[in-house]
Amino acid sequence: SIVNTDLDYLSVIHANIGGGKTDGVIEETWDQQIKIEDDGSAVAELTISRFHKGDPNDLFEKANNVDYARVYVPAGSELISASGFKAPASGLFETAEDFYTPDEELARIEGKVLVDEASGTRLTQEFGKTVFGNWLQAAPGKTAQAVFKYKLPFKVLPGGYSLLIQKQAGARPIDYTVDVSYPESWKVAWKKSVGEGVIDDGVAGRLLFSGILAKDTGFAALFTE
Repeated sequence: SIVNTDLDYLSVIHANIGGGKTDGVIEETWDQQIKIEDDGSAVAELTISRFHKGDPNDLFEKANNVDYARVYVPAGSELISASGFKAPASGLFETAEDFYTPDEELARIEGKVLVDEASGTRLTQEFGKTVFGNWLQAAPGKTAQAVFKYKLPFKVLPGGYSLLIQKQAGARPIDYTVDVSYPESWKVAWKKSVGEGVIDDGVAGRLLFSGILAKDTGFAALFTE
């Protein structure tokens, strides 16, 4: 289940729609950059890379990987930009019949749906999170890469920052890196990680958290001036 948290949060949920059995040959990495300004405002930039290592001569691996990705971030986060997407051709979708009615449960979960005109990214509010959704496609030997840039809905002032990363149930482990930059006048007074990630604060003004997402993980740090 999605965990409630008052501070930073990240989970990426993938849905293979018409991509055959190719999820088993996708190597995925996340690279997140978080920049904290002097006034405490913070902007995050998440890069999701999905490399299709399937054999183009294999019946089950040669299909195009078609993925609808949803990025769950703190409620109230504001999308600044998004890029790297490729939606399936419109002709692949069936046309809704006139007598179809909205799915009430889905409407209750998603609430009001907005669409970012520049990127086609779908914006919803689900389970206490803001969600960015869009399509990624990768053919064998190719990499699909999407970038989401968004402003966090809270300020990070001397006192603390924490991030919880939740793994999609049943998904294969994912390599990830979270690079937090903060004012150099700040110092890390305390830090702690949970799960299997490792924190490195050896460079002034930077905090690096990295590992393999095999289960839920995260870290916290306290700053002083």
